[in-house]
Amino acid sequence: MGKTYQEIPIKDIIPPPAPIRLEAEKTDINELATSIKTVGLINPITVRPKNGKYEVVAGHRRFLACQKAGVKTVPCVVADVDEKTLGDFMIAENLSRRDLTPVEEAAAFKDILDHTDHTPRSLGEVIGKNREYVIKRLRILDWPADVQKALHEGKISYGVAEQLAIVDDSETRARYLLSAIESQSSVKVVKSWVDMYLEAKHYGLRLKEDDYGLVKPQKQEGVKICCQICGRMYRPQWVTSVIVCRDCIRAINQALAALEADDGRPNYNDSGGPGSGDVQDREEDRKD
Repeated sequence: MGKTYQEIPIKDIIPPPAPIRLEAEKTDINELATSIKTVGLINPITVRPKNGKYEVVAGHRRFLACQKAGVKTVPCVVADVDEKTLGDFMIAENLSRRDLTPVEEAAAFKDILDHTDHTPRSLGEVIGKNREYVIKRLRILDWPADVQKALHEGKISYGVAEQLAIVDDSETRARYLLSAIESQSSVKVVKSWVDMYLEAKHYGLRLKEDDYGLVKPQKQEGVKICCQICGRMYRPQWVTSVIVCRDCIRAINQALAALEADDGRPNYNDSGGPGSGDVQDREEDRKD
């Protein structure tokens, strides 16, 4: 690939046909424009000749910042490449930037796969990633919109988003998402919530034999979760997940036992509720 260095009038430079960003970062471009006014453009833009002009191959934000800074000429690297090599070069240059969000990256991967001959494997080779990385990013586009939005805005991590995307009940997922954002919950904590939801969903189904002898699942009063204090069943949106240690569980059980002894509160052991040691026993059963 032949390259030459030139100072090119900015009026002769045209932007790429499909910039990879999903949204313009005005603050970033403004800061870069201020820097260019002060010290000039340090890293040249890569362009290619096209119809008497020069099309931006890499450095679209730098080009926009130069326009904003009002410069007359731009330092450029002019690349003479064929279309296939140029396409791969643009892909590698744009996708190697660290400021792309996972959602933007996923959208870019899909666009590339839809409009080129690349496969997930060959695309991964171009950008220095493996096939599994590309496929995992593409799956983001199938996630619920609220999870995608929170991930794109940087409110949750990819791992947390991946867990929340499993929850197919929108009301429960919204509650988990809000809790994850407010408490900056780790992937491990959010996974415990999702596991609890899946367990409740599983036991909220019963099997019913139809007229033809076929067995199929029938939903039974929706998904409910057992409160480990009173033993009653509630919809997921009416319970709160709490992570506690064994010592605190033991203290809670002792306090409950004392309350039952003092005020005659019914013991819920017969209905699956806690008595002395009951909450901890269920924790052990769940681990088994």
